[in-house]
Amino acid sequence: MQTDTRLFFIGIGIGIAIALIGGAVDYWLSRTHRNPRRTNHLPGCIMYVAGALGFAGLLAIIISLILIGSVIPAIVLGAGVLLGFYSGFALLLLLYLVARRIWSDAD
Repeated sequence: MQTDTRLFFIGIGIGIAIALIGGAVDYWLSRTHRNPRRTNHLPGCIMYVAGALGFAGLLAIIISLILIGSVIPAIVLGAGVLLGFYSGFALLLLLYLVARRIWSDAD
């Protein structure tokens, strides 16, 4: 049980780190884009990261099943990554909305 809890918290850390890195890269790419008025661009980095996390989770379940014979550790770690990623994404969205409100009040 202690190992499952540890795996869950490791997953939360991984998810938050990936969300913050993906959000920072997406913000940096949007700021360095040459034509900011262009609307027909590819989805942001956060969409690619979400897809990659899903694929990595599927691979983790397969590898866990092959090596350990159980999918429980992969599911626990995946649940932590899911919770951490979406918590980090919600935090970034909240920070964006607060910053946007502050910037609109300043104008």
